[in-house]
Amino acid sequence: MSKRLAGPDGKLQSGKFGTPITTGDTTAGVWYRIVAKGGATALPTNAPQGYLVKTPSPITLAVGDSVEPWEGVDFCDVQSWSMEFEKASIDVTTLCDDVRTYRAGKTDLTGSLEGVMTVGITDAEGGFQNQFVTIAKLDAAQTSPDDYKVYPAQGAAIYAFLYTDKTNVTGEEETLYFLPLELTGFSASATSGDDAQTFTSGFRLAPSDVGVVFYGYKNQ
Repeated sequence: MSKRLAGPDGKLQSGKFGTPITTGDTTAGVWYRIVAKGGATALPTNAPQGYLVKTPSPITLAVGDSVEPWEGVDFCDVQSWSMEFEKASIDVTTLCDDVRTYRAGKTDLTGSLEGVMTVGITDAEGGFQNQFVTIAKLDAAQTSPDDYKVYPAQGAAIYAFLYTDKTNVTGEEETLYFLPLELTGFSASATSGDDAQTFTSGFRLAPSDVGVVFYGYKNQ
């Protein structure tokens, strides 16, 4: 059955991949990234190394299989995200052509995030703000020297799940883009009016073996 998506169907999740699992069973309903596949692999046949898998029931890994579990959290300070894919136009017109002719170049990706400055999220370790500036926090209790926390600016590529449909309804398809991204800017502001304090952040695709992949998983 077709479903027309609306804004509330989307979300953004960021995180990392955990310690690789090489023996035993995977957990149903968890996204995993394929690290390696054995000769008699128990992983999906058409899923290459580096791609994500998610199954309704556990998979008993075969010899040579290795997967990393996704450890992501919802970024609940984000109001919207957007991506634009574009190919460069390469002019290959020759003297014999009556009209200009072109070839398409490599795909370029640009994206942006918009959100509300949220204490404990935007300024958290690994949050959007922490990608550009060092964050220092002092626990008011001051019961230990460790109450003073310093999170140096990270500025590294982060993994992101950009959901277009976050449904958990049986029979409906959960859909998302998965990509490593580099944040290219962060803009924050405050005014004397009644408006929310907002931020914007641009991003580009970070180097990877897989690039951007759009995944669909039908809930069981």
